[in-house]
Amino acid sequence: MMRKSVLLLLCLGLFGFSATAQYNIIPGKGFDDVKIKMHIDDIVKVLGSPEEIVSFEDEKESWENGGYDIQKSLPFYIGFDEVYMFGDNKYAIWKVYVKKKKAVYVNLSSYLHDEDVTDKITLNNDLHFYDNLDKVVSVLGSKYHYKVDEGENTLIFFLEQGIELIINEQELRNICFFKPMKAKKAVIQLGLMSPGNF
Repeated sequence: MMRKSVLLLLCLGLFGFSATAQYNIIPGKGFDDVKIKMHIDDIVKVLGSPEEIVSFEDEKESWENGGYDIQKSLPFYIGFDEVYMFGDNKYAIWKVYVKKKKAVYVNLSSYLHDEDVTDKITLNNDLHFYDNLDKVVSVLGSKYHYKVDEGENTLIFFLEQGIELIINEQELRNICFFKPMKAKKAVIQLGLMSPGNF
């Protein structure tokens, strides 16, 4: 009887895991069907029509009105022409920044999606929304930079992996991916600190 109970619990555990983690982000690339360098028309086919398309100037104004220094913000450092803003979708994608109609920076947000969506998303097959910094480091490593932004969020940059994470109240709330880059120049431009300063 004990053996059957253990086997049943093991099967339920395996079924529960496979039912929750359905969509994995590969650092620096994205999902299987939403990737960096992908044409925005193809992304729209996957996610549906955007709720809004925002020009560079309007996005810049929005950030500046929010008190953010765009000179020290990664999407502006990378450069873009427009931002496609999406509502409900299976990947929790909020914004896709595009340059010459190709995705250059993608922001996933747990603020705009229910847990039944966010629970299905992993980064590097192990990191989830609402995980803490210790879990982030255990999955992605200790080679990162960070800063605290004007909104009191902690931004964690794995530039050479193509990942930016936004942590609020010790929980991972946004996952952003982009083409990996050499860290040295970006660290200086964005005013980032190394983990030793944390």
